[in-house]
Amino acid sequence: MKIKYKLILITVLFFIVTINIVAGIAINQYNSLFIQREIKTAKNEMNFIMNSIENYAKDLQARGGIYNKDTLISIIEIYKKYYISQDISLDYSDDNMENNVFIDTEEGNIIIQSIFSEPFESISLVFKKSFQDIYDLQKNWNSFFIKIYLLLSIILAIVLMLIISRLFKPLDNLIHKTDEIIIENSNERIPIIDNDEVGELSTKFNIMLDLLNENMETIKESSIQKQWLLDNLTHEMRTPLTSIQGFSEYLMRANASEEDKLVALTHINEEANRLKQLGDKMFALMTLKKESLNIVKLNSYEVFNTIRRIEFQRLKEMNIDLKVNIQADYFYGDEQLILVLLTNLVDNSINASKYNSRIEVDIYSKDDKNIIKVSDEGQGIDSKDLSNIFQPFYKADKNRSAIYRGAGLGLSLCKKIVELHDGSIEVESQKDIGTTIYVSLKSI
Repeated sequence: MKIKYKLILITVLFFIVTINIVAGIAINQYNSLFIQREIKTAKNEMNFIMNSIENYAKDLQARGGIYNKDTLISIIEIYKKYYISQDISLDYSDDNMENNVFIDTEEGNIIIQSIFSEPFESISLVFKKSFQDIYDLQKNWNSFFIKIYLLLSIILAIVLMLIISRLFKPLDNLIHKTDEIIIENSNERIPIIDNDEVGELSTKFNIMLDLLNENMETIKESSIQKQWLLDNLTHEMRTPLTSIQGFSEYLMRANASEEDKLVALTHINEEANRLKQLGDKMFALMTLKKESLNIVKLNSYEVFNTIRRIEFQRLKEMNIDLKVNIQADYFYGDEQLILVLLTNLVDNSINASKYNSRIEVDIYSKDDKNIIKVSDEGQGIDSKDLSNIFQPFYKADKNRSAIYRGAGLGLSLCKKIVELHDGSIEVESQKDIGTTIYVSLKSI
């Protein structure tokens, strides 16, 4: 049962019970007052009749008449005939000598028995008066009032139905609209009609729908992105796995020299490292979240000294001069992720650079931002590839990527790290001249 019907039912039942109790108390009180009034009237009439009978008997005695029990009974008979036309019945009794008042509700009579004064205290007058007509009228009024309050209950139920239906109409519209949204997967929103509780609920429901849509889009995009990453990862893993398998079979079957075995093992080790790096970067791309950042104040000299140590061997092999210009002594970021970011940027520059060339790194402040600039004198990137270089697994130069066994995940990871820091990353490049990457981070 809907709430509005429950509310109507409870209200009507409460009204009926309350009116029934109040009406019952009022009717009983009125009936009690009515009976008390009739008893009082009957007693007054009874006293008047007894006084009249006694005075009549005394007048007879004063005129020389006989004044005894039979005389009193004769007078009672005279009064009995007179009052019968007024629905009053008189009689006498010499058995039950008590003053009593009886209410006969079945017959609708008031019966009063009262003892005469001396010398006739052995006789009592029995007074009986009917109030049946008035009693029937009272019962009719009671029945009328019951019908009235039942009619009022029906009217109240109808009025409540109209009022509550009007009050619940916005809620019904809200339910109907949500059903449409659920069934049709609609992008519609609940119209806000009034600034009441239902209007507030509709507003919050619309906000919830917007958040759900945003989350669904995010989840959908994330799912597509992860599936795309996994598909490409599967593809990228085939080459090193095939190479490892080939060299392994060669070692097991061929009668190779120690030198050939060393070459084969070296290739296996390189491909295994490549797989490990590929897995690490894929895991980082798929799991990095803003909530996991630990932003701290970083010393620029310490950070770039660490980068120089990490890349020392490769720089030495390529005879590349890594020049670092520090104009901002400190900047802010997650230490581990910043090291991953800078290592990837410098590593990419080394991959793209020629022998006996130079890589230059600058860090400086500009407009409340910390700028990290990495420039190389490498082969550069074609303008048609610039918009795609941050896509996972994208390789601008397939031949050079094959030489350095890159999977095309480095810049994607860099972009992810920068975005987690609420920063930006931009690339400028000219073919056969070199590439410059700008990383902008917040200066807290």
